[in-house]
Amino acid sequence: MPGPTIAAVVESKGGTKPKGTPAKVAAALQATQAKWEAAKRAASNLRTNMKDTAMNGVHVAETQGTVLATEVAAGYFGEERLYVGGVDAPGVLGAATGLWGLYEEATGGDGSHQLAVGNGLLATAVGRLGRSIGRKLADRSGAPPAPGVPPNPVVQGDDVGALRRITQQHATAPRMPMLMTPAAEPEAAPPRADRKGKLLNWAKRLREREGSDE
Repeated sequence: MPGPTIAAVVESKGGTKPKGTPAKVAAALQATQAKWEAAKRAASNLRTNMKDTAMNGVHVAETQGTVLATEVAAGYFGEERLYVGGVDAPGVLGAATGLWGLYEEATGGDGSHQLAVGNGLLATAVGRLGRSIGRKLADRSGAPPAPGVPPNPVVQGDDVGALRRITQQHATAPRMPMLMTPAAEPEAAPPRADRKGKLLNWAKRLREREGSDE
């Protein structure tokens, strides 16, 4: 015995009897159902994408937070304290944490957090290694300073301590001997009486010459 038609079901629920043939009504209901399923899938995809975006933000925060914490520790305690027996402790810890995360991912677990923290620790270790290589290259390319002459220090900002060190270095640097030649003393002007006597003698000789000419 055939079941009730779609129109009969809609009418029994208190709705109006749909117009058109049962085939058209069924096609319209199927189209509506398909749209509803598509909307549900879009909402599910949106929730998944938002969750993935939030997790990526958490991983970035974990990586950058690890880098910040390691650099703060290096600045507060000193970069040499990060080395244990000549080995970079944050670098070794970062490598171990990263391997732990890879193992979790390979076995079907969630190792994203371990990978983020290990990446941050390895980033600080690689940065220190790069600085060390750069300093060695700069030392090799720079010419050695002359013996006995202190190098010219670079002052950054208003560093009073650096200025004081510059003054002390130049004060202790060897000085070239300087020979001072005394200036010649100016000749004393002849006394007034001597000048008057010379003038009288000159006038006397002039009169004698004129008398001899006559």
